[in-house]
Amino acid sequence: MANGWKAAAVTTDVSKEDDVKRMVAETVKRFGSIGILVNNAGIYPEIPLRQMSLDDFQKVLSVNLNGVFLCTKYASEQMIKQGNGGRVINITSIDALHPSSVGLAHYDASKHGVWGFTKNIALELAPYKIWVNAIAPGGILTPGVKKLQSSMPILGGVDMEKVMEAFMSKIPMRRLGEADDIGMVALFLASDMSAYMTGSQIIVDGGVLLS
Repeated sequence: MANGWKAAAVTTDVSKEDDVKRMVAETVKRFGSIGILVNNAGIYPEIPLRQMSLDDFQKVLSVNLNGVFLCTKYASEQMIKQGNGGRVINITSIDALHPSSVGLAHYDASKHGVWGFTKNIALELAPYKIWVNAIAPGGILTPGVKKLQSSMPILGGVDMEKVMEAFMSKIPMRRLGEADDIGMVALFLASDMSAYMTGSQIIVDGGVLLS
């Protein structure tokens, strides 16, 4: 690439073990090793409990929690084999600490699970110099969120401008986060600047949890 960095994309369903194994093998084949894993795949369909089926619940856990388990298991095995340590960065959510919306019981369960998994695996992998930490984002204006907002039906009599004002009023910084707000924290956790951190969770939410 123009800046001297190489990148590759490997289409993967993180809830499928064979896909994850193939992703890890392809990464090692192309780049020779794995030093950093960021578990960022996640889905969050809003479904009230009364309307939520077992399939709905299990699908969210399959991607958000099982996917973190599978990617961490196989990437960390490779890191241990290499013998040079490594970094695992799990993207949780402020919902791992406090619910943000009705209709996200399955999502919140998955994110609480990722936070618990992060702490336990940090203990297990520390002897191999693999540091495991988490980032808990608040509202982040990603391309996926923008797409979701544009596809949401406008309900009769609902003033969407007022809805957004109410949402923004919960954020002391009065803005949604950008992808780079999370990316810079991930960079910190992937670098030697965080060399004495493992089993920690960094909240990046514009101050939402203060309100």
